[in-house]
Amino acid sequence: MVYPANQWVLQPKEWGVPLNPPDELPSFVDSGLFRTAQLIYRDFQTARPDFSKRPTGIVVDRVSHRGKPVFTQNPALLPTEDFVPVEQLEPKVH
Repeated sequence: MVYPANQWVLQPKEWGVPLNPPDELPSFVDSGLFRTAQLIYRDFQTARPDFSKRPTGIVVDRVSHRGKPVFTQNPALLPTEDFVPVEQLEPKVH
């Protein structure tokens, strides 16, 4: 799942729209974006094998395909950024 920044708009409470984003956001799969997130995550693991804290995901810019690992549960995204949770990037063990 990829969580795009522009899927919801935060409005003041008096407008009747909650300030928090919905629990289940619509998702889409952009294979290039997903591949970029995988590469960034792999590079982070390779460059920092001693880093004890695991990132919650990777934020990737849709235009430049630059990204970075993030460690907060709800990262603030720019309009051109998407968040890919780390659970989607790690291989599943059956």
